[in-house]
Amino acid sequence: MPIDTQSPQSSAQPRFESMPLDDLAEPSQNTEETPKGQRGRAGPEESDEKFEKLNSPVAESVESAGPGLYEVVHKNGVLVRAAPSCQAPVLGRLALGQQVCGRTQGDWLQLDLKPDLVLDVIDPTFKYPEQQAAWVLVDGKEIGLGILLDCSAASQAESAERKNDDSLEKSAASPEAEPSSKETTETTETKETKETSVSSREQKVKAAKATKHASMLAERVVEPVEYVVLSPTPLHSEPKFQSEEIGELQEGDSLLGYPGSLSWVRLARPSEPNEETWAPIKSAKGVFLSPKWSRLESEGVFSEALEVSWQGLVARKPYVAAYSIEWRLTPGEELPIGAGQETDREGFKKTGYALSLKPRALVDLGSSGSGYNMLQLS
Repeated sequence: MPIDTQSPQSSAQPRFESMPLDDLAEPSQNTEETPKGQRGRAGPEESDEKFEKLNSPVAESVESAGPGLYEVVHKNGVLVRAAPSCQAPVLGRLALGQQVCGRTQGDWLQLDLKPDLVLDVIDPTFKYPEQQAAWVLVDGKEIGLGILLDCSAASQAESAERKNDDSLEKSAASPEAEPSSKETTETTETKETKETSVSSREQKVKAAKATKHASMLAERVVEPVEYVVLSPTPLHSEPKFQSEEIGELQEGDSLLGYPGSLSWVRLARPSEPNEETWAPIKSAKGVFLSPKWSRLESEGVFSEALEVSWQGLVARKPYVAAYSIEWRLTPGEELPIGAGQETDREGFKKTGYALSLKPRALVDLGSSGSGYNMLQLS
């Protein structure tokens, strides 16, 4: 059975799930994420009113603000709930420094549940982005926590950019005389400068996300991830190709690091903790690095299944590494006569996946174990 171990998609990020931390345990009846020493105590009558306000769903009359980008600023992170109430079930947790998108209603933020959202799942029934809604408390001053989420500079820049767009549209719609060639040239240059500014801002946001994700992963795994260099790989000072190039790795070399995204990994260099070095995992030109932890090995081929194993990752407690193996029919191979597009009455399949909490799995192919490719392990 052919196994694609160097597919660009094989470098997908591992997902970690965890149980609640002590500082973020389920609050008592009148508290929400309250600092130690204050739990289980409602306080005076005035405090009761404040807690009642936070424990009640947001009124429909409260106008929802426009979408924005927010950053978690509380040292212990913030809990994600199923409704805008401190009494609502806890779904998960966002860590310090994470950036999330959403709309605010009162003191709460309704999250924009994107597939790339990094979240410590506490409720095993919580599924995103299929989940209809998830909420986090923005302002926790009334319960002694202070500001939990802060509107990021990136969101403010985006808001300013939208105002500039509106201004340009109004100028273009005004019934004035035809602009001269000089004015047309200046307008074109302004648009080009604006597009460059937007692109630069997006790159900065992506670089910041990659840095935070790499730092989070460094806290959750016992050892850094090992990669094998497949082709000459440039080293950069930031996770973007426009940054300064500070070295190069050769084919056959190996490196240890923490992936910050699907495309960049931060090298682990204990001797230089204050200097960041980044290597691209892949680009439009091809794949540079292959992670050793996700290389699949065939342990056994059966009539309708395949047993595979891989090195895997060792997570720090309370985190647990969860793996997903996806497969598809090898290009050029044909399903048996009578098979449908996805599956037929006899169970023949063209694609599928398997989940595992251990570095091995039995993949149900629904057909003969030959003629299939492992697409990715994440």
